[in-house]
Amino acid sequence: MRLIIRMLAIALYCSPSPVLAQSNNVQRLPSRDSNSSQAARGTTDPQTILSEADPLENLAVGNPRPQQEWKGRHFLLRTAPGPRPNYGYIGDHVTIIDNGAGQNGPSTAGYARGTSILKSGFPLTSSPVGELDGQLVFVRQSGPTPTDESSASDLDGIQINVQQAGDPGYMAGTELLATRINPNAPYSQTHSVGVQLAIVDPFGKNGETGRSRYSGVNRLSFGIAALANLGALDRAFYATNTASGTWEDFAYFGSPGIPLFRVKGTDGSIVLGNNSNSVILSKNELNQLTVKSSNGPAAQVQTVPGPWSTYTPDVAAQAGGALGKVNSSGRFQIVGKRLDLIVRVQWGAGGRGTGTGGLVVGLPSNLTARGFCVGAGRDQANGSMLQGFITSGGSTLNINRYDNGSPIVSAADINVSLVCEIN
Repeated sequence: MRLIIRMLAIALYCSPSPVLAQSNNVQRLPSRDSNSSQAARGTTDPQTILSEADPLENLAVGNPRPQQEWKGRHFLLRTAPGPRPNYGYIGDHVTIIDNGAGQNGPSTAGYARGTSILKSGFPLTSSPVGELDGQLVFVRQSGPTPTDESSASDLDGIQINVQQAGDPGYMAGTELLATRINPNAPYSQTHSVGVQLAIVDPFGKNGETGRSRYSGVNRLSFGIAALANLGALDRAFYATNTASGTWEDFAYFGSPGIPLFRVKGTDGSIVLGNNSNSVILSKNELNQLTVKSSNGPAAQVQTVPGPWSTYTPDVAAQAGGALGKVNSSGRFQIVGKRLDLIVRVQWGAGGRGTGTGGLVVGLPSNLTARGFCVGAGRDQANGSMLQGFITSGGSTLNINRYDNGSPIVSAADINVSLVCEIN
């Protein structure tokens, strides 16, 4: 609850008001790093400061592409000295010493730097078309393949380092907020999503245990928080494959090289443990849950019994000829390598047709028998006992009368069941 309140407070404070006084007469503060001071520092840190009145120029941002061009103004351009064996270099740095506002909350917080970009006409939907982004960070790194840590050339798009002494309050590396508002007065919020990264909250577990927030330090620390601040939202976490890229794992939990829990990106299966000693939860082609162990010379597969499935089998006469109008139905369940099967074939109006010999009934799709299987049945219309069998490797159930005669008779109501091991 503490996290949600904080995110909503930031939304109310940091979201620009729909009614904005926009002015082109903003005065730019002079920089203490001016061209006049360059001579005093020599040429180790060359720089150029451009006025806002200067014309737009082409900017070298990222890799040049024919379809992408950047124009703007270089307010500050530096060349970093190097090599630098004993210090880091910051091209533009701001330091603020804050004596404290006397109260907590983002509305009175100290901010080292702020960036605002506003669409002309906001929040009207008649505003001009065009994307807006609050910050553009381009970093391009290269170098030789390292042989150890000291010869590596690492890269971060943004590096954030926050630290607090003791337990003065909640701390996060980053707080993100995305909010949709109604474009008409009173501009009420309809959807709000918050994300927090690298959180240490000294009072976070108090709420989980039903205690008041500041009833003693009861620390809660975690890596990622996805907050549904407002509205009926869809997914807290979203991972997807595309036509040009796939994930090996949608999620990976454990230690480097020693996974404890994974969700595979190929088929969504859940893997417990590492590859050589794991348990895999997945579904088969019949959408039934399977549990597979990789430990041992051969994988052992078990399926958790679920509801029976239905299908409409194909039916034909074994010795040829056309059957009359028949209605066929089947029900089956697969447990591991065991098939439980029930089929029913009924003749409707129009008679038995010209079919002769035994009755051939198809199995559920892609199933074949591992060995010879035998079942029993009954013609419910005339009381005849029936036999059913599947040959080894077969994909059809063959049905005959108990004496091997043909079960194809007018008005027959054939019912057969069997249990069979499948491949």
